[in-house]
Amino acid sequence: MTIWQGTERRNSRFRLFGLLVMTLGMLVSTPLSATGAKETSTAASGITVVDALDRTVTLAHKPQRVLIVGKSSPVLADAFLLFPEAAGSIIELPKTDQGTGDLYSLLQPELADGPRTPEIPSVEEVIARAPDLVLMKDFSYSGLGDKLEAMGLPVFTISLEMPEDWRTELVEIGKIVEAPRRASQLVELYRNRQDAVSSAISVVPEENRPSVLMMRVSSTDGLMTYTVAPDIWMQTRFVQDAGGVPVWLGAGFANKGFAKISFEQIAAWAPDYIYIYSYKDPAQDYVSRLKTDKRWADIPAVKAGHVKAIPGDFSSYAQPVSRWILCLQWMAADLYPNLFPGFDMEQEVRSFYTDFHGLSDESSLEQIIDRYRESVRAN
Repeated sequence: MTIWQGTERRNSRFRLFGLLVMTLGMLVSTPLSATGAKETSTAASGITVVDALDRTVTLAHKPQRVLIVGKSSPVLADAFLLFPEAAGSIIELPKTDQGTGDLYSLLQPELADGPRTPEIPSVEEVIARAPDLVLMKDFSYSGLGDKLEAMGLPVFTISLEMPEDWRTELVEIGKIVEAPRRASQLVELYRNRQDAVSSAISVVPEENRPSVLMMRVSSTDGLMTYTVAPDIWMQTRFVQDAGGVPVWLGAGFANKGFAKISFEQIAAWAPDYIYIYSYKDPAQDYVSRLKTDKRWADIPAVKAGHVKAIPGDFSSYAQPVSRWILCLQWMAADLYPNLFPGFDMEQEVRSFYTDFHGLSDESSLEQIIDRYRESVRAN
């Protein structure tokens, strides 16, 4: 079990009662306001935060019934539940299993065993749960968040797409759950790990840095598909911050989302390193297939044995979930093992869950480490 305890579940009768109370409350009071960030809240007290859309949101008090909705909701659940003060306020979790297991069966079993919020709920489904705060990604606000606000529900949007976002937005979440000290601690934990990487690779001249292809791989009817992320996404930053040169950077392949690339394009890039990740399938399976495919034999990364699966446990580290820092650390140490003597990825994973998520149960930690080991078995 975790250090922190999960939330109590509400039965349907209480939810209905909460909905009636909330509806009556909206008729007689204004518990929250959301405006452009330049406006100043007129509330004499309460909690004032600025969300990812630069909206100033004012809460009358610390929320007691928080609902996470919309696409990419596992990112929000990850971030919000880095705070022990937040666990008891979550009504129910969204779907957190991307296809390779559910981490929250270990982190928050009381929540994980309960009902799950639909990925894209209707306004009526949200209202029926009687939240006093709704969390969503910034891109979900138009079409859902604005409608909820029109019904009087408080909405806070989150981005968390880049390392900088994790530093600034954790501070705002800390204000919401009245845990500024914990927010500062989390920011420092991330900064320390980032600084260790950037300090180590700073000695490597730009012209000596290897070319890297970090690609997402999927399979349909046995046919593999390769995609790369946009230049401004975290996957590109992983490579840059780890001391590599993304071969797809500036090529215009991906602007608004993942873009397909062909084998011919990969061969033309001739990357020194290839890192593979997948969200729904084990990435190590694709590594094994690629290494035995004769078409790939002449690519520099394959010749040098530099084709590897990016690790994960219950999900891949190659995405902007709380474990993104582990991807950066692992990649930097793989590119420059001589700059990270004594680097122990298993210890980094273990300490991450202890320090960031408060996981203390040894059997749970071993389950995570076992999954990490499996994720890199083909490397």
